[in-house]
Amino acid sequence: MSDENNPVVRYSSFWPQFILMIGLLIWCVYQIYAVNSQRIAINQQSDALTSLLDPANAARKRLYALAQDLIQLSAKDSYAAQIVKEANIRINNPGANTNSTETPAPSQ
Repeated sequence: MSDENNPVVRYSSFWPQFILMIGLLIWCVYQIYAVNSQRIAINQQSDALTSLLDPANAARKRLYALAQDLIQLSAKDSYAAQIVKEANIRINNPGANTNSTETPAPSQ
């Protein structure tokens, strides 16, 4: 048998590797685009919520001032004491963590 009828075919790995690299490059560009678009959306939401922060803090300060006044008034007024008791109004330390899951210590 001669090799003239069956020539040796040599395959190069260039094209499969080239296609794989192009696919990975396209995937990486898409991932960067997706992360960047998410970052932009999060920044827009953060900016929108930041404008609500000042009125919320002002409302919280007014609520705490009202609760503190009501607690002080409850020592002299029975109606105020009844409201404090029914609503279970308590004032924690201003430096305390308000996100804590612990129950506050009973006041004496």
